[in-house]
Amino acid sequence: QLLPKKGEQGFRAFSVPESSAPAESPTTAASASENAEKVQKELMAINSPERYESFFAAHQNPPVDPAVVRQAVRDLMNDKKFTQVSALIEAALRNHQPQPWMYEALGLAMQADGRPMEEIERVILSALDFAQSPAEMTYIGLYLSQLGLEKRALQIYRQAAQIDPRRPEPYLAALRSAQKLNDLQAKQWASLGILQQAWSKEHIEVWNLSLIHI
Repeated sequence: QLLPKKGEQGFRAFSVPESSAPAESPTTAASASENAEKVQKELMAINSPERYESFFAAHQNPPVDPAVVRQAVRDLMNDKKFTQVSALIEAALRNHQPQPWMYEALGLAMQADGRPMEEIERVILSALDFAQSPAEMTYIGLYLSQLGLEKRALQIYRQAAQIDPRRPEPYLAALRSAQKLNDLQAKQWASLGILQQAWSKEHIEVWNLSLIHI
């Protein structure tokens, strides 16, 4: 499934499965576990939002284990430290260590912190400056769509498709937004983009759906 089904609330924070890694030797695995624990303690010891920037800048090669970052955000959210959650995620994005769930988690933390919707939109859009792939841009668009900012989302899907026209996800997401907006031109653009893709048998129904909007 390339995108959430109609009626679902898009991707949910922390719902993306942990990425699977190649099998390691017991010695290597133990060493990696010790290092991850050390980094996690260092991350959780931070009590000032300003220090997240230097933390992620210092852990570039190798980058911080995604599971460690996700657990830190979980713990901070449970402790209702929403300002720190926002600072942590923004620092990770600025230092090119994004994860798909981060955009939604950032928005949720800002909402819980009582930040206005205009500021949330601005911060999420600023993440585009650090997006390194069409997939990351599509995740940003999906979250903006969840916020009801369909026109903004459409603009981002178009940008993602321009970078790599071969990826079907931006077109699929754009078709949903276009349907919500009843934007005929956007429907046609997204449908034509979908028709240009090579679809597997299990996704052929998406191809058929796009024919309706041409």
